Amino acid sequence: FECWRQMRDFFFSPTMNGIDWKAARDKYAALLPFVNHRNDLTYMLGELIGELNNGHAYVGGGERPDTPRIKLGLLGAEFSRDPATHAYRIERILPGENWDKHTRSPLTDVGVNVKAGDYILAINNTPVSSLPNLYDALIGTAGKQVILRVNSKPTDAGARDVTVVPTDDEAPLYYLDWVQKNIDYVTKKTGGE
Repeated sequence: FECWRQMRDFFFSPTMNGIDWKAARDKYAALLPFVNHRNDLTYMLGELIGELNNGHAYVGGGERPDTPRIKLGLLGAEFSRDPATHAYRIERILPGENWDKHTRSPLTDVGVNVKAGDYILAINNTPVSSLPNLYDALIGTAGKQVILRVNSKPTDAGARDVTVVPTDDEAPLYYLDWVQKNIDYVTKKTGGE
């Protein structure tokens, strides 16, 4: 192992912290036939270096294949499922700052005009009642226009279609919401001072 040699030649302690470094090499060399992926090798080398019981000694890098990411469309909201109709009730819409593409909340875009308490009945003309979950209809839709059939009740009578552009990451919306809640809490507790 080149990694083993590097540690042998450059580790700060000539005694390798009292570890039999050759025995450690032999122990982990026996595992090499079972390495099938770069992540396996990185893990094994990390265990080898971990034998030294030393902080700030890491293994990193190496070529890892890129895994294609599915662009799941997210609506920036929390939902519950109506047990009778299987429609999805919008429980909460995450507030956003729609002038910033990272904190854009899709359901608060101009013209969407939905609110907490409304129901999503269909996505791109597929009834959500026929789906195991709402997100099945949102696979591959991040950044693309999606048509939602919505209503204030879980029935088609009086429903309307709205066009939204789902985001691929709700984490900035949750973070913004958390920050704003903390600002509001501190403002309330300090009287705005």
